[in-house]
Amino acid sequence: MHCQERDRLSKSATDALSQIISITQKMLDANKANNLRAIQQLDKELEQLVGLKERSFGALHQHQKEHGC
Repeated sequence: MHCQERDRLSKSATDALSQIISITQKMLDANKANNLRAIQQLDKELEQLVGLKERSFGALHQHQKEHGC
């Protein structure tokens, strides 16, 4: 059985992971360039994205637990 809500929640979790990868790469680049200001800003964004990732996976797991999909 296909579950659209599970698909939506899974996409949200995947999107959060993709954004974490992108921000992490930007942080690596900023670190190589010794750009402390950029690192600090990106670190704040990364912290928010990690929270989003945690909430996304939490919602996905809760949905799967409740609906068995």
